Amino acid sequence: MRRFSGLIGWRAAVFIICLGCLRVSIAETAQAPTIASSAAGSSDETLTQKITSYVETCKAAGFDPWHLACSTCKILPSSVQTTCQHCCQSYKTLDSQATRYSGAIVVDTGSSPALNEFFREDGDFVQNQKKGVKRKKLDMGGGAGMFQQLFMQPSLVLWYDRDPPSESASLEKLSADAVDITTLDGLSRDDIREMLLALLPDK
Repeated sequence: MRRFSGLIGWRAAVFIICLGCLRVSIAETAQAPTIASSAAGSSDETLTQKITSYVETCKAAGFDPWHLACSTCKILPSSVQTTCQHCCQSYKTLDSQATRYSGAIVVDTGSSPALNEFFREDGDFVQNQKKGVKRKKLDMGGGAGMFQQLFMQPSLVLWYDRDPPSESASLEKLSADAVDITTLDGLSRDDIREMLLALLPDK
C-alpha cells in the first residue's frame, strides 16, 4: 500500500469547453501521513482522482489542506480535531522520529520556484550528507507564464523503503514503486531541505 504523506499538495485541472464557455476545476492537496491508501500500480489519473476526492472531502468539512498546519488543530474544539488532523499538513508530525525512508527521488516539474532555489543553494549539501537522493527533471511544456504554471503538475518527492530505482524510469513506474508521495508546491526552500535531512539516512 502506498500512502500520501504530509505537506502534500496536488493540482488537477480539467478544461471543459462548451458553447464558448470555459469551466476550470482545480484540485490541490497536502495530506497527513496517516491518511488514505491507494492500490499499488495505480495510474497517474487514478492517483489524481484519489487526491482530488481527499481535498474535496476536507474542504466540505471546512478545512483547506493546502494551507492547514497541524498545530492549528490543537486550538480547535475537540469535536473537529480528528477531521482537522486528517486534513492537516506537517511532515514533522510523522508517527516515528526515526529515519523513515531509504531513498527519495525529487521530481522537478518546474512548478516550484522554491525547489529550484533548493537545488541551487542546498542540493549539493543534502546530497553530500544523505544517501539515496535523486532528481528527475521533467519538461512539462506550456511555457513559464503564470497561467501555464497554475495548471502545471506539482513537483513531488517519491519516497522508497529501499534504494530508489533509476530516475530514467517513467513517472508512472516511479510513483507505483514509491511507498509515500509528498507534493512540494507551497513549501519553502527551507521546508524542502529540512524534510530531506530529517527523513533520509546519513551517508
